[in-house]
Amino acid sequence: MLWRDEVTVRLLFVLLAMLPGLALAHGTQPAAWQSLRSDGDGPQAIRLSEGVGLRVAPTTWRFVCSARWHGPVSPEMARTVDGVTWVLGQDGVRGLAYTGEAAYWLFRDLPATQAKALAVTDNAAVLLASDATGATLYALPQTTLLWYDPHPWQSMSADADTVWLVAARDNGFDLAHLDAQWHGDVRRIIAPTGEPRVHVSAGKVYVTLHTETEERTGQVVQGVWQELAADPPTLWGPIQVGANVFAAHGGVIRQLQGGQEIVTDASRYFTCIGEDSGGAYACARQDLRRLIPDGTAGEVLFDVAWLTPPSVTGLETPDQTACWTEWSNFAQDAGLHVGTPYVDARGDTDVVSTQCSASHRGQMAAIGLLFLAAGLLRWRRS
Repeated sequence: MLWRDEVTVRLLFVLLAMLPGLALAHGTQPAAWQSLRSDGDGPQAIRLSEGVGLRVAPTTWRFVCSARWHGPVSPEMARTVDGVTWVLGQDGVRGLAYTGEAAYWLFRDLPATQAKALAVTDNAAVLLASDATGATLYALPQTTLLWYDPHPWQSMSADADTVWLVAARDNGFDLAHLDAQWHGDVRRIIAPTGEPRVHVSAGKVYVTLHTETEERTGQVVQGVWQELAADPPTLWGPIQVGANVFAAHGGVIRQLQGGQEIVTDASRYFTCIGEDSGGAYACARQDLRRLIPDGTAGEVLFDVAWLTPPSVTGLETPDQTACWTEWSNFAQDAGLHVGTPYVDARGDTDVVSTQCSASHRGQMAAIGLLFLAAGLLRWRRS
């Protein structure tokens, strides 16, 4: 039998799903943006344009909303072999268990502006915290201090046993290379100006430089930055597949070779390219596909249509409302059935969180429902 409060909360969800006003102003187009980790059956966790998708079965995934981490709808994330997805939230670093529930809450006093990046090396999650006073690397969840530098650093990437960091400097950027013992060196790389983002693939180091008007991507070879691509913006990658280097650039997949870009797949509009423990992949808005060594997209590994409603176990009533509003908007934009919250074997619900921009009408309706829920709770307890 359901608890009285749970009946009230479920009634609230039904009312929210019926409100047409909440569907008027939605957020980013529903899309897959990043595979966080794979196993023998394919991706296990997908970062979405809003929230996270966690695999339940090959074509059944559970939506997790951003209310779990109280932060950006699609924040920086990393996933370790133990099934924990690490998230840079607004109020610290969250560790989400494979069920989508918040298992850890670290660095609660760390301002969001200091949390720069997450990376995974040898199954250890690493956090880069940096501001004008310096930069620090921490191991999670132990929060062990691994490395400190009195200068700020802006971006981080890792492979099996190596971490790379970059920071903008005069006439280029600094590139730090740290080994498994957190020892290494810093090199000054002469390059165009811009805010740098580092990405490591197959042991090769790529740096993309962002300015207000352009993006320029190059590979660092023996201390020299060699430009590979410039504009159009929104370049994903580069990544190495076999002997070739590919990027998703301007909505198509391109091979980067000798300063030239050769289109290898323009069959759909590609919104990301990346790699995880299962290999290379490319996103085509609502699905994520395996990337073939010739630079074309192959079988579908994930589709937004496979998502099912979230759980709200452990969330306070306002967060439950925010979560269900986020899912309702996401589902309607993606053409999915909104449904009802997931219920686990204990009779509870469970999921992760995200924020959604609602119209004024939708916000007022949600506020009204909160007051209605609060009144119902007080009445049922009296």
